[in-house]
Amino acid sequence: MPPKKLPKKKGKQLYICPICDDQIDDSTQQSIWCDGECATWLYRGCAGLSKAAHSKLNGTDTPFYCPHCSLVKQEREIELLKASLSDLAKKFDDQLNQGPKTSNPGVTPVPSWSPRIVKNPISST
Repeated sequence: MPPKKLPKKKGKQLYICPICDDQIDDSTQQSIWCDGECATWLYRGCAGLSKAAHSKLNGTDTPFYCPHCSLVKQEREIELLKASLSDLAKKFDDQLNQGPKTSNPGVTPVPSWSPRIVKNPISST
């Protein structure tokens, strides 16, 4: 979503906050740039930032994502994780379908997670 712009006023580009649709006036209210897809200015309050959080972010290289772009970014990360999980599940199923392997023919391996049963326990009496 491209930033809403107003006509230039005395060589200065004017922007509209995409959340409240008010003109951005940094001289009266603090604003912040979204580094996400929308790439626009938002009022600090509309972006969900406290004054302290805004001050902390101001002047740093830390990227900021508006609420919309944060959700889009999270959705993409979730889709990537789902794809990775699906690949791992397929590899796991393939391993299970191959069955246990042993270097001793005729001996059935016991999975390490399987409980061990002793047939003839030694009695201490």
